[in-house]
Formats: sequence, C-alpha cells, structure tokens
Amino acid sequence: MTYFSRLCLLAFLLLIGSVAGSAVQAQIVPNAQVASTVFFNLGGRDDSNTFGTLTRSDSRFGNLEATVFGAPSPVLSARSRIGPNAQISHLFGTSSVLVDYFFKIVGPAGILPVGVSAAGQATGRAGEGASFALIAGWNLLDPGTPAPLAGFRIQSGQLTGAFEQSFVSHEEVLLSANRVYRISLIAKADAAATAVGSESFAQAFVDPVLSFGPGVDPLAYSFVFSNGIGNVASTVAPEPATLSLIGMGLLLPVAGAVIRRRRQRKA
Repeated sequence: MTYFSRLCLLAFLLLIGSVAGSAVQAQIVPNAQVASTVFFNLGGRDDSNTFGTLTRSDSRFGNLEATVFGAPSPVLSARSRIGPNAQISHLFGTSSVLVDYFFKIVGPAGILPVGVSAAGQATGRAGEGASFALIAGWNLLDPGTPAPLAGFRIQSGQLTGAFEQSFVSHEEVLLSANRVYRISLIAKADAAATAVGSESFAQAFVDPVLSFGPGVDPLAYSFVFSNGIGNVASTVAPEPATLSLIGMGLLLPVAGAVIRRRRQRKA
C-alpha cells in the first residue's frame, strides 16, 4: 500500500469514527412533555404544559385538580368531585394529566438489566344517579418498537358505587446503553352527577422509579433523564388527601427496594 493510500484509509477511518461518535452524541435526551387539563361540561376549562397544580372550582359544579411533579420522581395525580347540587343536573367534570419523559443509560456499549418500580392507585365513589371513570398507568417504550417494553394500567370504565384499586409493581427489562427511551404516564379522573342531588368523586395517581439490575457497575453506568425529572423514590403523594387514600404505606416497599440500590444521577 502506497503512502497516499494509507493516508486515504486513515482519513476514511477517522471519518467513520467521527460519524459514529456524532450518532451517539445525537442521542440527546428530549425534554419532558406535560399536558394537564381540568374541565367542567357546563363551563370552564384550563390547560397547562408545565409542572405544577391546575385547579378549577365552581360552587355550582364541584372541584377539579390535576397535579404533576417531575422531582424527586415523576408523580401524577388527578381528582374530580362533582355535586351535590339541588338545582342542576347532568354535571360532568374531568381532570387529567399526561406526561412523556425520556432517559438514557450513559456508559460503554452493552445491554443492561434495568428495573422499573411503580406505584399507582385509583379510587372512585358515586351514589345513585352519578358515575365515575378512572385511568392510572405507565408504559416504558422504545421509540423504534410499537409495543411497550413494560407497563401497568388501571382502567375502571364508567361505574356507579365504589371502586378502589392500587398496584406496587417491579418489572425487569433489558435496555441498551446510550439509547433514548420514553416513559409515558397517565392519571385521569372523570366524575358525573346526572341526577339532581347526586354526587361523584374520582382520583387517580401514579409514580415510577428506575434502578439498575444486579451486575451493573455503578461506576461505569448512570441514568440521564429529561430536564426537571428526578429518580428518587417518593414516600409522600402530592396532596395529603392523596396520601390518605393510598394508605400511608403503598409507596414504602418500592422506596425501600430502590433506595437500597445505587443512587442514580439525574439530568
């Protein structure tokens, strides 16, 4: 091989390396996407695309609240209380929070075990002439794969009477280092008081945390999340009422399991 040929080969290899390095660097973790809504069918709607609490209250209809925090870990809560009212029928209210946030594992190329611990809860009650519907859940998604890699969902459907369901789940998945993944969260509470004097209450809640599985070197790998997103297990909910509904202990098994693992670096 001539000297000129060697120079061309070296330049080509440097170009390939630069492109590969740029591809890895291009895997920037996007910002979280938040969509909160509170809405009365007989008037009044508020929307937000930021973290915080969104409320709407009307003495004729009821109270609505949608809350989302990004830290210490992502927490969603939606609450709707409709009625009672002796004069107005066919009341409906909804509170909902949708959040998509992103993360990647930074470190040497490889496939790693990752645990997703999540807690969620949905509670509703409605007397005769009223109803509610609840959704609380999460999904872990690879943008290149249509089906979720992991997840859990509570969906009550439209009900009258009482409903209460909760979960504390832990799923192990295999994820590639330096690849961006998405976690999608939803908390939605619908409440309706169709008959005059009826009343309905609904609340949904979800909170996920990530951790590395056995054998992962904590000095070699770390999580990077969307700006404003933390990864520390919560032991409290956004509001005291939420905490009391969960029962003061729903998140503790998750928190204990995750805190015993390595501390994660957040973005």
